[in-house]
Amino acid sequence: MATALSFLTDTEHRSISRYGPAELIAGLAHGTAPWLRLEWLASVGALPHNFAPSGRPDVEEAFYELFAATGMEHCGGPAISFYCQFDDRLHMTSWTEENDPTYHTDWIHELVHATGHGSRLGRDLPLAFGPNVDAREDLIAEIATAIVCLDLGFAPRLRHPQCKSGWIDLLRAAPCALPYVLRQARDAAAYLFELRDAQAAAFELWHAAERAREQAEEAGWAAERRVERQRERERWALRYATVKGLGERSPARRPGDNL
Repeated sequence: MATALSFLTDTEHRSISRYGPAELIAGLAHGTAPWLRLEWLASVGALPHNFAPSGRPDVEEAFYELFAATGMEHCGGPAISFYCQFDDRLHMTSWTEENDPTYHTDWIHELVHATGHGSRLGRDLPLAFGPNVDAREDLIAEIATAIVCLDLGFAPRLRHPQCKSGWIDLLRAAPCALPYVLRQARDAAAYLFELRDAQAAAFELWHAAERAREQAEEAGWAAERRVERQRERERWALRYATVKGLGERSPARRPGDNL
């Protein structure tokens, strides 16, 4: 047990002992999932560092920004949604059905599975997903999905409620699996947030460069206009001085002036 928990801080040790497998098992046995509540996630230290829900009114836009930042490929058509590590692609059954209440949960759940790919966080992904295949990976995806949903402003929900008995069996047989699952879920959510924040920072730099370029162009045009106005004044001053030298009292007339 000490080895399994060696990567946890003292605060996390106390949190796990207080809100550990027993509460999870009791909640799942009664048909609820404690990790769907922000308070429970915070109490066990499962939230990423500096986690703060965005509170943006347009949750759809926040979701699409997160997905676009990942750069992960996807396709539609299968009977069930799943992530395939062999082609590193999300296969979504309802990828155009945005009115489906499970639409965003499905996408985020499969995105979390994709974070475990060897080119990303390198979790030991199973060859297939589903009940009785790998309860740890599915529990990681469920908890991380809840974290991401809470950040974006969606109501979290269970993606695979039929797997609750498998999660209970896992936690009863190996209580030390919980800190591993919590740490991996936190890392998966943090990975997605880092991609989103990096893209937002890149866009901000691009916008700043565009604003600087536009300001430089406007400054250049303003300088050209000042030079042209100065030249025009000098031309009129020269003509006025020439006419005055010839004895006229009025300034030089422009072409078309009435005589």
